[in-house]
Parts: sequence; C-alpha cells; structure tokens
Amino acid sequence: TLLSRLVALSSPVLAPYEICHGVLRAANDCLGRKGWLMERVALPSGASVDVWNTHLDAGRGAGDRAARQAQLGRLAAAIHRESRGRAVVAGGDFNLDWDTPHERALLERFLERAGLAIAAMTPAGAWRSRLDYLLYRPAPDTPLAVREAGMAEDFVDAEGRPLSDHPAIFAVFEVGTEPPLPSSVGIGSDAA
Repeated sequence: TLLSRLVALSSPVLAPYEICHGVLRAANDCLGRKGWLMERVALPSGASVDVWNTHLDAGRGAGDRAARQAQLGRLAAAIHRESRGRAVVAGGDFNLDWDTPHERALLERFLERAGLAIAAMTPAGAWRSRLDYLLYRPAPDTPLAVREAGMAEDFVDAEGRPLSDHPAIFAVFEVGTEPPLPSSVGIGSDAA
C-alpha cells in the first residue's frame, strides 16, 4: 500500500513476481500475489520521485531464500528499467533479516545493483526480526537526504494496538539544498 499526500504523476504500476515458494507450507507465499508497486509522485519543489513498495517471499527454508533472491533480481531490473536516472524511495517487507549474515548479504547485493541506500529499517529489539526497510536513491535533479528516521510509535488504533503485525518504520527526506524542502512518504509493507 502507498499512502501519500503528494500528487501522483502517473497511474500506479503493479507487477506480481510470479515466483514463490510454499502453498500449504513454507509460509504459504504462493497463496498471495506478492510483487511490487511503483508510483511517480510530484514533490513541492517541482521535482518528482518514484516510490516503490514490495513484499517478498517469507519463510526460512532454502526454497524461500531462492524465491527472495529471484524476486530481488526482478525488482532490481524493474527499478533499473522504470526509474533509470530518477530519484527513488522504496520500502516494504523484504523478509531479509539484517541480523542473519547470508540474508544481509543478499540485501546488500540488491542495494548495490539498484543503487539504493538504507534510510530506515526495523530497529534492533523492536520485533523478533529486522525485515522491513525504507531505501532511497537521490538523482542529479532531485537530491535526497534523510533528515529523520525511526519507528512510528503512533501507528496504533484508538486502543493503542499496533495496526500491523510489523513495527511501522518511517523516514523523512529533505529534497534539494537551497532551501531544503521536507517531504515525507509512508510505505506500508503488509500487502500479501
């Protein structure tokens, strides 16, 4: 899901990965249509940014890891194709645990291939695993810098219950250098 107060400059582009592992086991990922969503939005400065959202295969088995690796390859190729030379903000449930060396390595290879950096991630100790990330990439005509990032403590209902089974993370970006124009984008990561 993408929630934004920014004006959309295009219709959302959505594509399923068509790769999964597990129907009645291994986190049941093949019962959902996991993929990516991209929308180009206008910033108050007049520039624009491509906002990407994804949810990768879950599970801890070898088939799950292979599915995530293939999904990341497709996501990197889509970002390269659709957002070449453009500023990007990407986020979601990557199901890659930062504290597991081989999963961190897979994420780092994806970041390098897509030219992205981490803006925010699930904080240590906030949940059983650190699986959710907000990523970004500036462009020559749209310099982005992370002004603030962390966990959104107010992402709860009227009774104080979390609105998701994952902690909500956020990042606030500055766009440009003179003067900085703050823009924020919230990306949810619980779409199946």
